[in-house]
Amino acid sequence: MHGISTRSGGHRDRRARATSPEPAYWDEADRRARYDAVSDACWIYRYRDLEHNLRRFSWRQARRKVLARGALSGQWASRGHGDLRLTRGGLEMRFKSGVRTVDWKKLKEMIEARRS
Repeated sequence: MHGISTRSGGHRDRRARATSPEPAYWDEADRRARYDAVSDACWIYRYRDLEHNLRRFSWRQARRKVLARGALSGQWASRGHGDLRLTRGGLEMRFKSGVRTVDWKKLKEMIEARRS
């Protein structure tokens, strides 16, 4: 099952995203893996206004606002590059060697550097 969508009021639920039964790993040799993960996270968690909050507020305030939008599912999500998930500690990326976390402070720096 690659996409689960629910209907409410005749509109498709935009929060539905692809999850795969087998894990997808980020390429450890790819220098752009972290940049791509941040880009994917902005798209996957757009319903939480992740990018907007991290651009507008300090990383602590942004974290508070993003987490205030409801409990995080804890499930891994992917846009085709590799699995990632947003947690209270930051953005987790799944590599074959283990999980690495980009903390909220670094996440804010990376989003601000993405484009002006």
